Parts: sequence; structure tokens; C-alpha cells
Amino acid sequence: MHSRRIACFILGLWLGGGVFLFVLSRDSRLGAGRVLDEANPTVMLRVKTLGREDARLLFNHAVAEQVRHATELWEIGQIFLGALFFFFLLFGTREGKLPLGLALLILAIVIAQRFLLTPEVSALGRITDFVPGAARSGYRVRLIVLQGAYWAFEFGKWGVQTLLCAVLVFSGRRPSGNAGQDFDLIDKANYRHIDR
Repeated sequence: MHSRRIACFILGLWLGGGVFLFVLSRDSRLGAGRVLDEANPTVMLRVKTLGREDARLLFNHAVAEQVRHATELWEIGQIFLGALFFFFLLFGTREGKLPLGLALLILAIVIAQRFLLTPEVSALGRITDFVPGAARSGYRVRLIVLQGAYWAFEFGKWGVQTLLCAVLVFSGRRPSGNAGQDFDLIDKANYRHIDR
């Protein structure tokens, strides 16, 4: 039973890390605008020489690079965490095929994100970072589609993690009907020969 608690704890940490990265990336996108809107006078002097729109593009690029780097690190960490979690379920618990299959599905989603989607999203993001928001380009449309696919994978992964946690919590093994008798065997009359 303790192994299930550990597995649910690992899943909770994993899910929490993903939600934290989601909030970080959403908040960071808005942060560059806040720097310009609430800037101190020293920053505003530098922004004047660069120009407000160019400064906004530069700040957005810096923030986007930080988010890209954090995402790549988190995905690499998730691959190791997913492999560790799968082998923990395989060798550390008596779970059946369903939890093992769900753990492998989560790991497959993370690997697909890391090696198929993230490099493409990062490359397109670097290309479109300095394209003004009003300008439409094929790269920007493709980036939006790929980001949508990335977040669809992410939300799907969160759903599978939640389902796996529910399976671990609610599919507990019930003791057999003879479990209570196993502890009392030494007190039975035909076991008097055991030394005490």
C-alpha cells in the first residue's frame, strides 16, 4: 500500500511541475509588457534610445528564451522521471497492465513533445520573435498551430496522469477472506508444538 502512496506522490509532483511551468510561461509572456508599462525612469531612458516597439520585441525575446530553456530542461527531467516512475511501478509494486500502460503512454507523450514538437516550436519562435505583432507571416501561423498541438499533448498528459492516479487510488487490492486467520494460526490448538 505504501508503494501506491509513493506512486501517487510522484504523480502529484509531476503534475504540479507541469502546471507550474504552464503558469510560468503564461505569466512570463505578460511580463515584458509590464516592464515597459511600469518601468522606472532609468529603464525608460534606455527604452527611448531603442524605441518602445523594439524594446518590447527585445524583452519578449529574452522572456521567450527563458521559457524555452525552462521547457527543455523540464522535458528532459520528465523523461528521467517518467522512466523512473515506470520502473518503480514495474518492480516496486504489484500493479497490473493498465497502470503500466498508462505510465508508458505518459512517457511516450513526453518523448514526442521533447523530440518532435519542442525543437520545431523553439525554432519557429526564434524566427517570429522579432516580427511585429501586426505582421502576419506563414511562420507565425505555423507556430500557433504547433503551440496548440504542444498544449493539447500537455493537457492530454495531465489527463492521463490524473486517470493513472485515480486508478492507483481506487483500485486497491482487498485482502482475501483468509487474511485475518493467517495471523491467528499460532493460537490454534494444532500449532501447540511451536516454541514460544
